[in-house]
Amino acid sequence: MELLYFAVLACVPLSALLLFGRSVLGLPRTRLYLLGGFFCYGLAAGGSAFRYHLYEPLGHWLHHGLLNGGLRITEIGGHSHYFWLMDFMVEESLELAGATLLAAAALQGSAELSRLGVLPARQPCR
Repeated sequence: MELLYFAVLACVPLSALLLFGRSVLGLPRTRLYLLGGFFCYGLAAGGSAFRYHLYEPLGHWLHHGLLNGGLRITEIGGHSHYFWLMDFMVEESLELAGATLLAAAALQGSAELSRLGVLPARQPCR
């Protein structure tokens, strides 16, 4: 059910990309921000969809491989800290990075389209 929810949610930016893709993907910086944002969100959504199979082993690797076992081991709600490390720290960070990159793409795309004369130039606030 959760995978279906994320698929429906992904239809919003994908439909915008289908409608305006030709004009937006021709802008190099905007394209870079869009691809980065989609990549980060895709990783977060994919990880979330398969979290019950992926988060324990990945969290174990992260805890022992990168953090050198520095976290206190606890269990909350039937899941170990390995699960919560991935769910709270990694997934949420990817979502925030994705949202930031998509916002940057919107601002950069607007600026580039204004510069090209496709959109009217923004007026300063008074």
